[in-house]
Amino acid sequence: VSFGAKHPDLWGNVMSVSGEAYPGFDHAPDVLANVFHGDQGAYDAVKPSTILAKNHYPDTWAFFSYGTDDHYFGPSLQELAQQAAAAGMTVKVDPLENAGHLMPAVRGGLGAGLEWLYPRTGLS
Repeated sequence: VSFGAKHPDLWGNVMSVSGEAYPGFDHAPDVLANVFHGDQGAYDAVKPSTILAKNHYPDTWAFFSYGTDDHYFGPSLQELAQQAAAAGMTVKVDPLENAGHLMPAVRGGLGAGLEWLYPRTGLS
């Protein structure tokens, strides 16, 4: 989603399959300290939610999937999907029942996302 938000001219389709809301989501304090040297503004500036809020994406499709049992990454991914829709992306959200964060969610989400994007990419 970060690449699609930053470079819609290159990435007209994006998928977040059991993904993070932003880079370093699960280690945010460490990323803030070690990568951004404590500069919260600089860290926030590279987050997809910040970039999405400043732009409009009428020609971008975005697929989001997460396991319904993933109570850590799932809620933030739902929020990111809402932000992408508010920024004008065509969005599909696919919650995968009884899946957590790892392989069942990845397998199910990847297949569903590719199937949804096939017609758009000319592969169907």
